[in-house]
Amino acid sequence: MVIIMLCFSIGTMVYVNVITSENMVQKVHANIVLQNLALKIKNENEFLDSEMEMDDFFIKRKINNYQFSDNLIHLSLLAYQKNGKLVASHNEIILVNK
Repeated sequence: MVIIMLCFSIGTMVYVNVITSENMVQKVHANIVLQNLALKIKNENEFLDSEMEMDDFFIKRKINNYQFSDNLIHLSLLAYQKNGKLVASHNEIILVNK
């Protein structure tokens, strides 16, 4: 009985790992897209809220002042699948020279 339970437990762990890792490639791709977009935003000083589609993802960009400082900006990027499921997010505090 112990051997049967041990085999069942190991089988369940393998099954869960396989099921949850199928989207890993898509999550890594979304993270790379968000990091590249964050670099572009910082280089071009595009600190505006927007929504766009890039590489099979719907990306929402939000810019807020960070706490009570005028020189710090909180950049939030969210990548969604076509069905609306959140795939990846990127948050960053940026120092802006005004």
